[in-house]
Amino acid sequence: MEITIRTEGDVYEPAADTELLVRSLRLREGERILEIGTGTGLVAIHCAKHGGHVTATDVCAEALDLSRENALLNKVVINLLEGDLFDPVKGTYDVIIFNPPYLPTNPEDLTHSPLDKALDGGPDGTTVTIQFLKQLPKYLAAHGRAYLVVSSL
Repeated sequence: MEITIRTEGDVYEPAADTELLVRSLRLREGERILEIGTGTGLVAIHCAKHGGHVTATDVCAEALDLSRENALLNKVVINLLEGDLFDPVKGTYDVIIFNPPYLPTNPEDLTHSPLDKALDGGPDGTTVTIQFLKQLPKYLAAHGRAYLVVSSL
């Protein structure tokens, strides 16, 4: 299924981890799907093209604008919400997807740009992932599935 994606500026550009994530998804038409940290919207668009009712979040307004443009380019509808992790989210979802920032970072090296936010996994690379996992049960429907990218970097 063909997907056209524009990239720009400080928005995380889809990489090998994104491609692996998309290939691992097992989706059913009509499922309620939430993607946290949508970036360009590639994963959310893939889910919408496979019949999902998709909500996607990001902390970066620039990323949400780009996701909106990419959704239009691909003729899909995605509900886009600005906020950190589950903050803007209500209800439960059949599928929750997150490619978190997992790079170990030193706070002194960060410029606090949107791209830093997309890559900053904290001192050991797990800070954001742990926050996500603590909140996940509240938003995942019974018998739901979560897809999470994890790295040993």
